[in-house]
Amino acid sequence: MTSRTRPWLLAFACAALVVGSTPRAASAPGWLKDAVAAGDPSFGHSAAAIVLLDDVSVEFGADGQQHTVERYAVRVRAADGQQATHVQEVYQSGAGKIRDIKAWTIEADGRVIEYGRDRILDRALVNDDVHNDLRVQSVSAGADAQPGSVFGAEITSDEHGVATNLEWQLQSRWPVVDVRRSLKTPDQWSVKSVTFNHSPVAPAITGRVTQWEVRDLPEIPIEPAMPPMAELVPRLAVTVLPSSDARLPLFDSWPAVSKWLAEIQDPPASVTDAIRAKSTALIGAETSALGKIRALGRFVQDVRYVSVQMGEAGGGGYRPRPAADSLVKNYGDCKDKATLLRSLAAAAGFRAFMVGVYLGDPGFVRDEWPSPTQFNHAILAVSVDASVDAPAVIKDPQLGSLLIVDATDEQTPIGDLSLGLQGSLGLIVSASNGTLVRLPVLSPDRNLIERRWSTQIDAAGTLTGSFNEISHGDAAAEVRREVADAGAARFAELVQRGIAAAVRGARIDRFVPTSAPDQFDVSLSFTAPAYAQALQSTLLMVSPPSLGYSGPDLSSPARHAPIRLAPRSIKEIIDLQLPAALTVDEMPEKATIETTFGRFTATSRNAGGRVTLERSLVLPGSVVPADRVGEVRQFFDQIRAAATSPIVLKKSF
Repeated sequence: MTSRTRPWLLAFACAALVVGSTPRAASAPGWLKDAVAAGDPSFGHSAAAIVLLDDVSVEFGADGQQHTVERYAVRVRAADGQQATHVQEVYQSGAGKIRDIKAWTIEADGRVIEYGRDRILDRALVNDDVHNDLRVQSVSAGADAQPGSVFGAEITSDEHGVATNLEWQLQSRWPVVDVRRSLKTPDQWSVKSVTFNHSPVAPAITGRVTQWEVRDLPEIPIEPAMPPMAELVPRLAVTVLPSSDARLPLFDSWPAVSKWLAEIQDPPASVTDAIRAKSTALIGAETSALGKIRALGRFVQDVRYVSVQMGEAGGGGYRPRPAADSLVKNYGDCKDKATLLRSLAAAAGFRAFMVGVYLGDPGFVRDEWPSPTQFNHAILAVSVDASVDAPAVIKDPQLGSLLIVDATDEQTPIGDLSLGLQGSLGLIVSASNGTLVRLPVLSPDRNLIERRWSTQIDAAGTLTGSFNEISHGDAAAEVRREVADAGAARFAELVQRGIAAAVRGARIDRFVPTSAPDQFDVSLSFTAPAYAQALQSTLLMVSPPSLGYSGPDLSSPARHAPIRLAPRSIKEIIDLQLPAALTVDEMPEKATIETTFGRFTATSRNAGGRVTLERSLVLPGSVVPADRVGEVRQFFDQIRAAATSPIVLKKSF
């Protein structure tokens, strides 16, 4: 069952407020019995669960009030299928209400278990907000859902909000027998729909009721390196067009969405005396446009991320707090921080626009469906002159050069753009020039990882040396996020474990991480006794250390989903100093492996008692069709073979 989510929200886990109790025996409702009686389909027998029915009906009142009834039935076939029995519904306290949640399990022997209200969990939707109107109620069969049983749930809810757009995910990962969506609207209202990731689903219209139905959706297996589920599962996006007297927003075009957002997002960005003084102090002696924006941006990125979400029904999920308030309180969520930076920039003479984006899935936002509900994050576009040269600058025909800035992402320097936003569609919010723009895709070289191994080997086969890795761009930002999430000690442990895997038996002697605004450095030294493998009495085989060439796990013989290869650029140099007692007997061969989705090169040379290996891997970033999995597997297999090709040394007596 699909739960409805709200924009600008990035976190979804928090503590439950109600603990379940023992279910009671009862009888199942007629609709659930009918779903079971229809029997299982001829497909999807290997799935751990199969959804028999997923039915959502929404009725709009003339004032925008929505009354929703959701019905869901799933047969559990294996223990993993218990996950499919979890259903939930998001609601807005003060503007929405879940009237009832009922749930049942029909066991394999026909016994029916009914779950009472005390089994329902009620919790805050977001756990890092000071206050948020959004809550979620959920119910699950849990251990009651043994193989062969059927779980059913019915949720009745009311909601009143500004949005007249609905998006339904028609599937999670499980196969679905029958999925239905229906919408009842007042007279003089109209309905438009568009289907994503599936052939167009034509609605059936009966009077004021519009209904869509899809049957026999196959399972979507979870596979390594697959695109996000939102790019694979069928999605139905609906635009409800109210009559002119309804006094509700009309989201029939992107300019209309942009204008509505501008009306609630422009006033909080006004410049006050305090904002003007802070902007002047932060800029200091900076004279260049990019330097000024970086000074302001670094300050706002360091503002603590905390959110207060109230008045969701009136657009509170889109409405930022006044910039002056965020400055005084030194906290805010993404739209608050973007607004603060916008105000500080305005005080310095820069015009800036809010930008609605979806963070984490560049393919999520679709041009065909104008709707503010497609966005979960707010960033900024700062108008700059053509002389500003930075990877995150885009050119707009109407607005000119725009520097894209994420005021929430403290790990990404101003001028760069995180991988989770690159290539996304973003909405420039403007009352008159609102438009959907494509955010830049940075060259893989902007995410370059440079590695240098400086090593020595003695006649006994002990390897000693140092390792240095310099990460740039988003690669550096990812390392900084890992340090922030795991902590410095845990990060050091993970790096040292990786080096020990690359250099068998290595003991780390020194570890020094260094973070800079545009890069992250890791330096260490190590000793690996008896690293070289003896061959007969006169030969030693040395396997060059190697990191970062494994690729995704594509060992499964079958592949269903496309393969997403993130952009990556790695350059690696390995220097091996030999003692006088050792000479080279065999060297790794030169290798060049080139495909449409990546290129790898490896060279080697031997001069003056030193062996030098150079490797380069460039993945431009691509989505490869599932039927080409063999090519991708072969590409990485060849890389691993080339990267691990040994050096054979001969002892001199």
